[in-house]
Amino acid sequence: MSYDMQYDGYSELVGAAPKRLADAKRLVEALPASVTDSDAAYRHLCGAYYLAGYAVECVLKAYIIARYRFSPRLDERRWAAVVRRLGKGGERDVGGKRGHSLTLLFELSGLDKQMANDRRAEQSWRACQNWRFYMRYCPHYTERRGPVRNRKQVEEMVRDCETVYDWVRKML
Repeated sequence: MSYDMQYDGYSELVGAAPKRLADAKRLVEALPASVTDSDAAYRHLCGAYYLAGYAVECVLKAYIIARYRFSPRLDERRWAAVVRRLGKGGERDVGGKRGHSLTLLFELSGLDKQMANDRRAEQSWRACQNWRFYMRYCPHYTERRGPVRNRKQVEEMVRDCETVYDWVRKML
């Protein structure tokens, strides 16, 4: 089975990340002060939480593509090329759902030493590690007992993801 996505290139990921972060911020800003009584508001919180983490995923993948660029050919500037080159199985396999693990992506980026010099980014990164790709199904998955509980928590997650996004983006 081939791992191909229509939009998995470096430029697509670099372009998608700030858009998803902006979407997350708009979802949070549009909410009323109290969201406990509204299922739609709760779904917006879940969406904001997910999109903020997804922005970090996109920027980390873009960084990894740049880091592991195996040749100057345009098709090598794609996530699918990184997946193929790193191989199936083992700890460097980023195919399928493993390719959404922020922790694994961060490890592959090799940015840990640089981040150790930036306390704010490092603290925000710790918060971002709670994100999971399946949070896009949040209302069904968590049955309101999962990771998204209130507006304040989501606002903090969006801020933390923005800090990490900004930090990684500077490294590109």
